[in-house]
Amino acid sequence: PDELNKIRKEIDEFKNEFRGNKELLNRALYPSNFELSFTTLEKKVEYSNKKIEEVATLQTKVTTLKTDFDRVTEELMKLSSEVNVLRNSNLKLMAELKSFRSGYGGSKSKIDSLNNLVAQLKSGISQRDTLIKEIMDNIFMTAEHKIESLNDAELKDLKAKVKSTSLIDNINNLVADNIDFLEASLLNPEDLNVLRNEFTQFHDRWDHFGPKLFGIYSTDPQNKEKLVEIDSLITGWDNALDISTFKSIFEEFKSHDIVLTPFINGEEFEASLISYINSQISNGNNVQVQKDSEQIFFADNVWNDIVKEKWVPILLNNNLITQEQIANIDSKINEWKENVSGSKSLFIYGIILLLAIIIIVTIIIITKRNKGIKELADKDDLLDEEYDSDEKLNITIDKGDGEDFDDDDFVDDDPSRN
Repeated sequence: PDELNKIRKEIDEFKNEFRGNKELLNRALYPSNFELSFTTLEKKVEYSNKKIEEVATLQTKVTTLKTDFDRVTEELMKLSSEVNVLRNSNLKLMAELKSFRSGYGGSKSKIDSLNNLVAQLKSGISQRDTLIKEIMDNIFMTAEHKIESLNDAELKDLKAKVKSTSLIDNINNLVADNIDFLEASLLNPEDLNVLRNEFTQFHDRWDHFGPKLFGIYSTDPQNKEKLVEIDSLITGWDNALDISTFKSIFEEFKSHDIVLTPFINGEEFEASLISYINSQISNGNNVQVQKDSEQIFFADNVWNDIVKEKWVPILLNNNLITQEQIANIDSKINEWKENVSGSKSLFIYGIILLLAIIIIVTIIIITKRNKGIKELADKDDLLDEEYDSDEKLNITIDKGDGEDFDDDDFVDDDPSRN
């Protein structure tokens, strides 16, 4: 700017110095003229001044970008280091979880230990995933425009950042570790909702950044193959979430002593439940009170209060099952209930009939018994009467044998004897 100001001053002085010779200069400068020539000089000075200002602005931007680059590079290296630490910690927790589950028991202390281990691993994986997302954001925040429009220097810079942070390998590990965690864990509905949301967020991010990475490594077969593998793993992550959901529901039934055929999708889930209910209906010869209790426990305690309340919304929200399939299961449960109620009614009628027969037989027995007792009593009365008659006779005889006679009793009344 100082140099330009000096040039402006010299032009003004020159213009004033030769203004008296303007007419002569007009003829000499034809087809131009004195004023037009100085106007052209002034425009060139202004153009030069504008270019100098642009260069100064670019220099400021370059300095800022250099500072930002150094800062981002430092942050990326720090994040990459933290990712590695969390990765190693998570691997140890994963190995411990798999070992624990292989000898898993049902005591409360073991269940608490398992739940604590799962919570630690879930937290570690979530933290690591967040760091990798930050790395992706930092790398691509200056390349939001299309990769095809990047110049060689910008493209080289992006590749350097991707390589220095092992971004592709870290993304691969992120997806693989989430799959391993889902396969090794039994999760509750709340955990699965959180994990499903994390998957959705990452999937959206990959849809945004994945094509950029494919663009960067379009001519690099090795890295391109790794990116294709990540695409495949992300599909596997989605499937692992589905399978983990059904596996956790299966264990929910099992924890209530309801053993079903294993299932990993909506069709198998429906078929397993209907098969179980059919088997219960076909076993109608068992004690009906027990069957009634089993039906009530399954329908009210497990299916309605637990599965339909907590698990079915997850299945429906993620299109893992249809309303029609749920309706089919409800219909089969109602059929079971009606079957149990009908059998129970027959059972009750049978008991009533049996009780009636027992009462009738008892009355007959009691009647016959009372009649026998009466006949026996009559015989006893007859014997008593005979006995009393004999007693009176004996008393009379006894009295005759033992009577005292007077002398007059021995006087011979026959006169012929005198």
